[in-house]
Amino acid sequence: MSKRKSLLFLTTDLPYPANSGGRIKTYRFLEFLAKDYDVRLICVRGGKRKDDVLALKSSLSLESIQAFSIFKKRGVFNWLIALLNFPTFNAFRVYSLELETMIKWAMGSSNVVVVDLSFFVGC
Repeated sequence: MSKRKSLLFLTTDLPYPANSGGRIKTYRFLEFLAKDYDVRLICVRGGKRKDDVLALKSSLSLESIQAFSIFKKRGVFNWLIALLNFPTFNAFRVYSLELETMIKWAMGSSNVVVVDLSFFVGC
């Protein structure tokens, strides 16, 4: 078992391939953090991009990667649901019970939690 501290990193999009500003920033940040921490990555979207998940696993030394495909689209119907049930529209767009459960479980065994800004902004 590793003696390094455990870090949970939450972000909206799978940062691979690192081919846009947000993905490049997140990829480089993860690369930096993985030098000193056992990093577990949870992404709201990117779960259907299996080849990208595998490529990210081989390119960075991350403890684990959990990518979901739950990012909800913008639209009047979704906006109304969000207005009635969530504090913000973007909170609605990234929420699922499965994601909530995974985050709670991972936080319980993490020394540090980093929430990427895009997680709240909903890029």
